[in-house]
Amino acid sequence: METISDDQKPSVPIILRGGGAVELDLKDSVSAIAEISEEVGLKPCKTYFDMVPAETMYEYGAYGIPGRFGHWTHGRDYYRMKTMYDHGFSKIYELVINDDPAYAYLLETNPPIANKLVVAHVVGHVDFFQKNMTFSHTNRRMVETVQQTAARFAEYEDLYGIDAVEAVIDAAISLSKNIDTHPKGFNRLPKDQYVAESLRRSRDELKGKGISTSEYDDIWSLGAPKKEEPNERPKITVPYEADPDLMWVISEFSPILMDWQKDILLSVRAEQQYFIPQMLTKIMNEGWASLWHTRITRELIARGLVSDDEAMQYARLHSGVISGNRRNLNPYGLGLRIWEDIDDKYHGRVDWGEEREIDRWGEVIDPESYVGREDHDIFRVRETMVDQGFLRNFLSGRIIRELDLYGYRREGDRLVVEEKDPQKIREGLVASMDRWGLPSIVIPKGGANYTSSRELYLEHEFEGEELDEKYAQETLKRVFYLWGRPVHLQARIRGSETTIHCSEGPTVLTV
Repeated sequence: METISDDQKPSVPIILRGGGAVELDLKDSVSAIAEISEEVGLKPCKTYFDMVPAETMYEYGAYGIPGRFGHWTHGRDYYRMKTMYDHGFSKIYELVINDDPAYAYLLETNPPIANKLVVAHVVGHVDFFQKNMTFSHTNRRMVETVQQTAARFAEYEDLYGIDAVEAVIDAAISLSKNIDTHPKGFNRLPKDQYVAESLRRSRDELKGKGISTSEYDDIWSLGAPKKEEPNERPKITVPYEADPDLMWVISEFSPILMDWQKDILLSVRAEQQYFIPQMLTKIMNEGWASLWHTRITRELIARGLVSDDEAMQYARLHSGVISGNRRNLNPYGLGLRIWEDIDDKYHGRVDWGEEREIDRWGEVIDPESYVGREDHDIFRVRETMVDQGFLRNFLSGRIIRELDLYGYRREGDRLVVEEKDPQKIREGLVASMDRWGLPSIVIPKGGANYTSSRELYLEHEFEGEELDEKYAQETLKRVFYLWGRPVHLQARIRGSETTIHCSEGPTVLTV
């Protein structure tokens, strides 16, 4: 029997699943895409592609990861995206899950050239997932993890009731962005005893009430008696240092939460952590994938694997992907243009013209200084940065003028251009990357034992963006639900320092 050694196996394994039309339309092109990707130095892990209908594509898009726990927000997102698709306002061409192996989905209604573009685009994404430092803490078995989490949540529903479980999930989701985005935050893993003890207690309680723990739980539990929570309460402790990770502090130090509730809170937090690297590198990631689908498709055309008619279709599709609009920044187009500029400078392909006279950021601009610099090699940049550093270091005034980027404000129903200065636009974009434009809320030192009565005190770190008062009040209700004691938030609202107090219902007092 002939065997294949590891060094003979393709380093860019792309597997199409589904057969039939998938194989006929894409087999040759996918083999070429794998070969080209290896030649240019991309290093993605094994990637499986499935052809799916629109309903499946938008279901996966709404859940983020296939198999996640059920929640009304996922249904809301599904119907919102599906309605936009049905009415022709938007369309998901590709969906890739960062796992090992990675999973990607192709829309079965796509023309063949669109799926060729998508495969090349996804290869770029998976390479980025594998090599960018921000993803080094990513759970590479997240598909399996979320399925296990969903199964545990289902057991909790059997024991404590759907309403009780959904109330905790609602509160967890409302706080899901209030976690530590730095590496130390990823090292805070849920305590195993929360999961193990919760499951043991859950199953023991179910059996004690005569409820089966088989796959037919949803049937047998219909006649189950009213669910009651155990009486045990966690030991009371408090954190001693200021902390921006509200979800972690509340799960660790809440005076009232049971182990199963802590498990839910920390599981939602872990799933949110999975998405943080993608949020921190949105422009880099989409630009990188767009760069490589551009170069790989160009090579497919040169090899005769894309017909003239498909080449025209590709040009229209690609233009639609990277084109901007007057209100929103397009990460595909902006990221692509910056990557191209970095690579052109690295290889000395830039025609500077009068650039040294008109594009001054405070540093000396010497065209020759960029050529061959290791820190300007696109593969090195791809490994070491997030969007903030990417824009700060590589978004030039020339690109800003070329893409006609500007700052604007809204006056009634009109949009008014407010800023055209390239340096201020760059600084504004870099600043907007802080926590994705969301407010920073921290628990200060001693804030978990405010007034020595276990009340919770929070602070809004004002960085130019005020809080939405109504949204803050509604969120505090959920914090109160998890903490079980009065909650206080010092924030900047409508130009003044304000403290929102929440116990049974929040009221606003200006200090």
